[in-house]
Amino acid sequence: MDIKNNEKSFHIAASEDEIAACAANAARSVSGVAEIYTGFSGSITNLLGMEPSEGQGVKVGTKDGELTIDVSIIAEYGVRIPQLAWEIQKTVIDEIKEFAGVSPAEVNIHVQGVVAPGEDK
Repeated sequence: MDIKNNEKSFHIAASEDEIAACAANAARSVSGVAEIYTGFSGSITNLLGMEPSEGQGVKVGTKDGELTIDVSIIAEYGVRIPQLAWEIQKTVIDEIKEFAGVSPAEVNIHVQGVVAPGEDK
């Protein structure tokens, strides 16, 4: 993947799938995240008894040559959504920087729902 960082262009050896998996794992580690939202494709994968990919629910791309990441989550009931989103952004940025050696230009958090305690995810 070729990206720019601080006006310098370079190639990172990690694939988009590896970066997505890293971002998903980082987001899952944040208290208040019930799960990564995988949408319709995740439901089909579960129905077929297949294992979802590690990065499902995360979209990795580039915008103006810079790394962008979109993470879709289901939040736990009672958490402060803005604080949760900020924590996810910070955790994902730190993990991607350590993993791939580059800071994403954008980490967008999409809260797709809220799960109450004891409710199926």
